[in-house]
Amino acid sequence: MVSDTDSIVARPDSLRVADSLRALMPDSFAARADTIDRDSAQARPDTVEQATEFPSEDDVYSSLRDMPGFRIVEYRGREVTLDVDGERVRLDGEAQAKYGESTLQADSISYWIGLQFINARNAITLTGEGQTVTSDAEVNYDVSQTKGTIMDARTAFNERGTEWFVRGDVTPRGTATVFVREGDFSSCELEVPHYYFKAGNIKVVTENVLVAWPVTLYINEVPVAWLPFFAQDIRPGRRSGFLPPRFGVNDIVSTSDGVGRSVTDAGYYFAINEFMDSQFTIDWFSGDFTRLNGGFRYKNLKKFFEGNLLLSYSLGDSRTLQVRANHQHEITPVTQLRVNGNFVTDTRVYEEQSFDPRLQTQRISSDLGLQHRFPFASINVSASSRQDLGTMQGNTDLTLPNIQATFTPITLFRAPRNRAGAFNNMTLSGGTSFQRQSRLQDEGDDQLNTIANANSSLRIGSFGISGRAGFDERVVTPYDSTGAEVDDTGQTRVDYSGSADYQIDLVGSTTLRPTVALNASQFQSDLTGGRYIAAPTRLQVGATLSTDVYGFFPGFGPFERIRHKVSPRFVYSYSPATEVADSLLSIPGFPVSESAAQNRLGIALNQTFEAKLREDIQLEPDEEALLEGRDLVQDSIQAVADSLAAVAA
Repeated sequence: MVSDTDSIVARPDSLRVADSLRALMPDSFAARADTIDRDSAQARPDTVEQATEFPSEDDVYSSLRDMPGFRIVEYRGREVTLDVDGERVRLDGEAQAKYGESTLQADSISYWIGLQFINARNAITLTGEGQTVTSDAEVNYDVSQTKGTIMDARTAFNERGTEWFVRGDVTPRGTATVFVREGDFSSCELEVPHYYFKAGNIKVVTENVLVAWPVTLYINEVPVAWLPFFAQDIRPGRRSGFLPPRFGVNDIVSTSDGVGRSVTDAGYYFAINEFMDSQFTIDWFSGDFTRLNGGFRYKNLKKFFEGNLLLSYSLGDSRTLQVRANHQHEITPVTQLRVNGNFVTDTRVYEEQSFDPRLQTQRISSDLGLQHRFPFASINVSASSRQDLGTMQGNTDLTLPNIQATFTPITLFRAPRNRAGAFNNMTLSGGTSFQRQSRLQDEGDDQLNTIANANSSLRIGSFGISGRAGFDERVVTPYDSTGAEVDDTGQTRVDYSGSADYQIDLVGSTTLRPTVALNASQFQSDLTGGRYIAAPTRLQVGATLSTDVYGFFPGFGPFERIRHKVSPRFVYSYSPATEVADSLLSIPGFPVSESAAQNRLGIALNQTFEAKLREDIQLEPDEEALLEGRDLVQDSIQAVADSLAAVAA
């Protein structure tokens, strides 16, 4: 018998059918898969996709497979026709044939046993080691030689995350090589691609290389470029090798004497190991400059660090060196180190040799930072440098050092809420910072700022008090175009303030927070004779009112309900007038610039839209009854009673 899944065992030279079998069978024999089944417990797959895996091997199959000098072809189909005299098997309807690691699927497959030749038609998919070829035309395949031709075929390969599609008359050679005659290839997945490369001959070695010759680039069916040959390395993973240079059509065929040529990214890539790599490239711009580039990168996830070092040196009438470095390291779960360095020897040359407007107007930035979390505080120590380009070229901002500390909130007199008194569970928090900022200008005044701040707060239930102190010293070195030495000028300001507030909970989320604050300052500069002058203490009272307003709207599309939340906030403050001498108000930088009474009202409005997705939930009968307020048992009793009443009637 022949079933929808069977095996043919053939000797390499030929296959002969026994005379007794010829006598029992007519010249041709047909069996349908839905009437003949090897194992009734095994259902026939409905589709070819579900039938990719052939049934498990039985003892007879295993014995035949292990015999020397035999080749095994497995096949299946909805209708299987066996021609004994012609030594041919024909599969129709979701047909499949498997030989070794290759699987052929099509609408119909004909296999000549003696010739070991396969012909397949329509809806063809040929799957081998590492490649898949599809076609809607015809396949002629020599099993013994593992080669054949697939008409109007399509195959694909992946190169650095990009899927490339190859079309044409495909001739597989073995399990890894494919030849294409009069074909094309493109990364556009559309049936009619936006662009493609058309070639007379294409050779694809799976996970190795693609070579095509001659090649014409088409964009929207219009030929725009021609190359004698094209080669692309498609090996997976990182590996050392030469980098393909980048150049344009004008670099090959010059349209005028004033057009400059350029070739960039020509060099070599080194895959040192799985954690490190490097590369060296050359950029050439005719009549202008040549740039040498080098890069080294490293990344180790197990050691929690990564970074790179990039160098660029320009040769020409003007020379400049750029060094960039980056390092990120999580030394411990509570300690992080970061390094970002960027240095240019001549910013003017760097700007002239940059073609990207974003590079010509950027700030060359560098920073170094170390962060550590102690049980009592989080400390962040950093330094940074900024060089301006463009119209602000020649200005450099340097911050060294920048120290910030945020102390962990401390709960005083901790006690359970049900036994807490008025002074239990008080929360104490605070922080401090210190930094020195300098601004250097080629044609302008240099400045040096020293800034320090400290703050703390104590919260007792709804009542809170806080204090702040700040120090700001500014030293200015005037610019003199003649080069003469000029004395520095400076000023110092010390601020300190204290405030108290109390939160009153009104209705829902509405709160009212009255506030009282005192602000005072000390000031000294060259105009005060180096003496500190106290600025008038200013009293400030105010209140903050905040609330939330909700609105609900019907849903649409996949949303069942829409909620709109509006959170208005009103802040009012009043400061009475103070008496300050006009001579003090005229001093630049004096803390008080206005002595009149001050009334301020600030309004802030935040909006939030939230949507709830629809849920299609299938409920059990008892759950539906519970949601609808019904008793399922009572409903059942009532239904039985109604039935009995109907029978009695």
